[in-house]
Amino acid sequence: MNKIHLPSINSSENNKISNIINSYPKNIKKYKEYNNHHVDKPKFYYKISEKGPTLLKSILQERGWEEYVENESPWWNLWWQGKRYRKIDYENCKNYQRLNHISLPRNTWITKKDALFRLLRMLKGSYGSCYNFFPKTFILPTEYLSFIKYYSEDREKKINSIWICKPTDLSRGRGIFIIKSLNELTYNNRIVLQRYIRDPLLISGYKFDLRCYVMIKGTYPLNIYLYEEGLARFATNKYDTDDITNVFSHLTNTSINKLSPELNSTKEKVGPGCKWSLKKLRNYFKENNINFEIIWNKIKAIIILTLLPAIYEAKDDNSQCFELFGFDIIIEKSLKPWLLEVNLSPALNNECNIDTVVKTV
Repeated sequence: MNKIHLPSINSSENNKISNIINSYPKNIKKYKEYNNHHVDKPKFYYKISEKGPTLLKSILQERGWEEYVENESPWWNLWWQGKRYRKIDYENCKNYQRLNHISLPRNTWITKKDALFRLLRMLKGSYGSCYNFFPKTFILPTEYLSFIKYYSEDREKKINSIWICKPTDLSRGRGIFIIKSLNELTYNNRIVLQRYIRDPLLISGYKFDLRCYVMIKGTYPLNIYLYEEGLARFATNKYDTDDITNVFSHLTNTSINKLSPELNSTKEKVGPGCKWSLKKLRNYFKENNINFEIIWNKIKAIIILTLLPAIYEAKDDNSQCFELFGFDIIIEKSLKPWLLEVNLSPALNNECNIDTVVKTV
């Protein structure tokens, strides 16, 4: 993949931002080749929290890394945990050590549903149509009256819109529901209410979205790596807007669809399970005369424009840190990609063969 240099949104930022989006670092492959040679190799040690991804531990061990043991191992090289690090952890980090979270005050601006869409709306107001890649969104209850006004205007125009409701503090598809009318709208806590993408691109009648894996390495300059592999995640029942209560038809979350009676059935063109690799999706698009690279380039732009605000308050270069994000993208029938949400530290668990293919380099 060629490097893409982001044009500065504001010329005054030219000296501050040098944005690059690239594939994963090529020295990963070099290390694999080096690791196969029978020579003395340097020792590397990792420490991963108790609830850390077991797949990551396996990959590191396969490459000769050893688990760090307090008061026994001479040093550690990688520290991986789910929660944020303390300020002192960043200050004490040596040049041969890496942390899996970047010290960015605005990280939560893009990984919390309500904060993400507030930020994107603000940016759209400032920079216009280049930020036209997310659905119309309201945060309830604070924006309830604004939603009612918008909803009423739709009705006056004879637009029968569908809305999807997502709790701001839940993940993996929990608590999500879809409505067609106001009397179906109920909530006890803060929710994100979005216009539903009701005409998604389907494969043999099945809805799908993309999980794109993105890594930030450092902030001065900001380096963005987009993994060329990824997941296409399928609903396990055919798409049907007449039945908006069927989660297996409308939600693509793996945590939802692994409970579906149709999970292991051989679905037309999709096959068994609920995941494809992006490589398989690329091949499907090619066979059906869909230009995947045009869509992929639009997704790159979405990623850059979403991550760009995260560096504004970074006080350090974060050169010894990195951050992994999962961008969830849905493709409309018109082939326009839409951003659904951004996940911090996306799951690296290994639930099926596709996970093994995609999540191990």
